Amino acid sequence: MSESPIKPKKAQKVDVPSELRDFLREVETQLKEAGDDAFEVGEDIVQWDNAYGGRLEKNRFSFTFFPDDAGLDRWELLLDRKQLTAIASGKTKKVELFSCESPLCGNRFPSADAVCEDCDGLFEHEDADFEPESLEVEPMLIWGLEPGEAHLLDGEAQLDELLDLFARLSQVEQPKLVRLVRKNGDRMIIGQLLEEAFLCAISEDMDSPLPVHATSIGNDAQVETTMLRDLTEPISLMFKYFISAKAARQAIRLFFTNGELSPEVTWEQSVPGDWENEARLLVESHPPSAYKAGSRFFTPPAEALTLEKLKKRVAKTEAPSKVSKKDRERLVQALRFIAILVEHDHLEFKRGFDPKSLAQGVADLLARKVPLGDKAQMLIDWLFEQKGVEEVYIGDDELVELLSMW
Repeated sequence: MSESPIKPKKAQKVDVPSELRDFLREVETQLKEAGDDAFEVGEDIVQWDNAYGGRLEKNRFSFTFFPDDAGLDRWELLLDRKQLTAIASGKTKKVELFSCESPLCGNRFPSADAVCEDCDGLFEHEDADFEPESLEVEPMLIWGLEPGEAHLLDGEAQLDELLDLFARLSQVEQPKLVRLVRKNGDRMIIGQLLEEAFLCAISEDMDSPLPVHATSIGNDAQVETTMLRDLTEPISLMFKYFISAKAARQAIRLFFTNGELSPEVTWEQSVPGDWENEARLLVESHPPSAYKAGSRFFTPPAEALTLEKLKKRVAKTEAPSKVSKKDRERLVQALRFIAILVEHDHLEFKRGFDPKSLAQGVADLLARKVPLGDKAQMLIDWLFEQKGVEEVYIGDDELVELLSMW
């Protein structure tokens, strides 16, 4: 029998960095203001550039912290409510975490049996009888790196139901990119923004009928961008990659059932994001064996974020009134406008702020029937008043020029 690829970890007491304490203090503030039961399992309480996390179960929380600016090292923490409060208040100055034996590894974990993405050679098998097929994953939908953020799929109906829920969530939260993973490891990255959707299929299986990369193409002339959240952080995507949500859903079903790309969609054999190492991200750091047995990454299906819990979350956050098609288009245009300001460094947000919350206000201002100079001044004044906006770096004249082309 081959040796376990997971290398031993050693316990050590580490000082709580001030940045981590500040983050947990903000988590503590959010819990006090919103109430301890305000956040669902799998929902981030706070999202910062260097930290994120939320509720793992009723009295247990999971957080990820990046202690270095480059984001090379990763600390994973599992805390109960008392531990969280003690660290946030400064009462607890050191925490016990587990580290790899290599002095070059800066990752830290909450348990000795945790998997290190950098040091644990999960696929360095020396056993001649080892069969790679034994590591095939079950079809699943993945939307994050924390427990409860993956769901095994038992059929097309359940896939549709989950995607419907995420489509509805995207109307009230920052839209997420989710991953549909097939048994052979082929995967499709899916993002929906109101009535439009983005698809990117990735395969490293030489026997797969898929190209290595294939991305949906809608209007190739579109150069504007929008922001969606991918696993741990927001990313920008050009609108030219978005197609109608209806066409996207048909393509997703075909991929799920047959592993094929829909001939009804135009595909570009490229990848718009830094996803070339998708297979390693999804398989090495989340081995199927660990998923089935339960681990710090994935809990068993019975403990995962179930459909019922996801429905509760949608019902909790969903706007009570239906949005008309015309109003949705106005919101899409507003999000595009915000994305342009961000892309050209005209607008900066505070940590953890969801820019989608600005869409309605920007849409209302863009629709105003006033001279462009007045509209530009109203937009700048309004943006400055928003709590999540750090700074506005555009003057009246430059904004008037942008509005004239809108």
